[in-house]
Amino acid sequence: MTPIKQGLYEFKKDSLIEIRRELGISQGKMAELLGVPANTLSRWETGTTIPDAGSLASIYSLAREYGIDTPSFFGMREELPPIKIWSSHSRQDSIESLKFYPTLKGYLQTKIEDVGSAAEPVIKVEISNSAPEGPDLPKIVFMGVGLSLVNIGGSTENFASRLKPRITRRTKADEIKANATPWENDSKRKGLLNTPYQRLDNNPFPDLMPNEREQGEILFPGDSIIYEIDVPRDLLPYLQFRVEGNISRRYLFRFEEIFEMPEPLTKPLAINALADFNSIEIHKLLVSVIESIPDFTKDARLSEIHRFNTLLSENIVEVKTMQDNINNVFRQHSLNWFKAHLRAAYIYLDIVKEALTRLKEAIESNDPDKIAAEASAILALKSTASQFNRETEGLMETYNVSDEEVGYRYRGMI
Repeated sequence: MTPIKQGLYEFKKDSLIEIRRELGISQGKMAELLGVPANTLSRWETGTTIPDAGSLASIYSLAREYGIDTPSFFGMREELPPIKIWSSHSRQDSIESLKFYPTLKGYLQTKIEDVGSAAEPVIKVEISNSAPEGPDLPKIVFMGVGLSLVNIGGSTENFASRLKPRITRRTKADEIKANATPWENDSKRKGLLNTPYQRLDNNPFPDLMPNEREQGEILFPGDSIIYEIDVPRDLLPYLQFRVEGNISRRYLFRFEEIFEMPEPLTKPLAINALADFNSIEIHKLLVSVIESIPDFTKDARLSEIHRFNTLLSENIVEVKTMQDNINNVFRQHSLNWFKAHLRAAYIYLDIVKEALTRLKEAIESNDPDKIAAEASAILALKSTASQFNRETEGLMETYNVSDEEVGYRYRGMI
């Protein structure tokens, strides 16, 4: 017998009662089948004590022998004691009991699809960690995630050799990358933003222990692993899949905290940098083109189109001047976050220049459909400009800088 200990999990005494009722036997008879005293079984069913590992195995075997679905013997406690951690301030903080504990199992989600054809059947199994993320939530990591299958009715001869699985990992970072603006995927910009921390004792922070790597896939929140399995059509009705995974409590409670220098030290640097950046007026070219673009769908006068085409030529040349100015500002400042923003601005201007050049070429080709398409592309750039502005405004908010302090005048204009 094992005494009950307070923790994250609790023994589900109802699971024993459920098995005994399915068998239709008394406590005494079930105790006899399990080879334990009747009062021991009684204490298990009342929750006074819990079975040890050997007894649990006997209960499991008994249920399977009589064809009873084996229940889960353990579940998450509904009410958990506060978890205490030490912050770098050397004061003890308490984290509220995590209310999503009862649904931890549900965060490892599996989706099975038939994505092949009658001639070439393919089963796609995607296992994802859908656990929530946020600065106030612990990181829930599933360890040892894997997929196995069994043939429950067909011939098992050469069963495994007939399948050709392909395994693909997809991280949340991959998904973000697919939906990102062009400058967010720029490797040089990422290098500026991801300056690594260095420990004072020169020892690295522990990442994953070797045995954890060997146990199977490791899924952080938002990560997925996809199995695509070529399956002979005659085997499809006989397949059953099993998804496995463990929750890593070591990752669940890892604690990190970042401290920034006080505002009186950082704000003057931010004001100086952002004022230099806003003096370049990187949106001036796109705004002038959008405000001057003729209505190509109607009978625009040739003189109007000619003036607009001249404006395009001037702005294409002006993009190069603006990018030179960005390079000059880049060399004058040493703030990595600011250099990364300048890098994004440079790429943004490349996008504008390409769009202006395509529209100019379309006008000179006299192709109405091409002109209309490229004019629409220019107008669509407003969303790209708005995204860049949101990043600029986010930096200003981070460093508590006002529009007036840095000459920013594009709030809500794009």
